[in-house]
Amino acid sequence: MGGLIGPASALKNGLLSHILYQNLFSSKTDSTEDMDLIGTGYYAIHSDYNIPKNNKSGIKYGSFISFGTPVGGNAAGGNAQIQIAIGNDGTRRIRNRWLNNWTEWVTF
Repeated sequence: MGGLIGPASALKNGLLSHILYQNLFSSKTDSTEDMDLIGTGYYAIHSDYNIPKNNKSGIKYGSFISFGTPVGGNAAGGNAQIQIAIGNDGTRRIRNRWLNNWTEWVTF
C-alpha cells in the first residue's frame, strides 16, 4: 500500500475501522462497571475492590475477556456477547448473551 493507509486508532480509521479497533483493543483493567454491561476488552477481577461489579463468575481474583458485537451487522441485533473469566488458580468459566439474556457461567 506504500504507507498510504496508516494504522487504526480509537479515533481514526486505518487498516481497520476505528469502531472495530475500539471493540477489539480496549482495555480497562480496573473497571468497576457492572459485569453484565461491560463492553469488549480485557479486564481484571479483584473481589476485594468489587472489580468488576456484579461478578457472578465464581472467580475472585483473575481476569476476563469480553467480546461483543460491534455496531452494525446482523448479530448486533441480537446483542451477542461472550465473556471468558480465568482465575488466578487456572479456573476457566464462560458465558454468553443473546437478546440481553445472559446464560449461567459454566466451567470449561
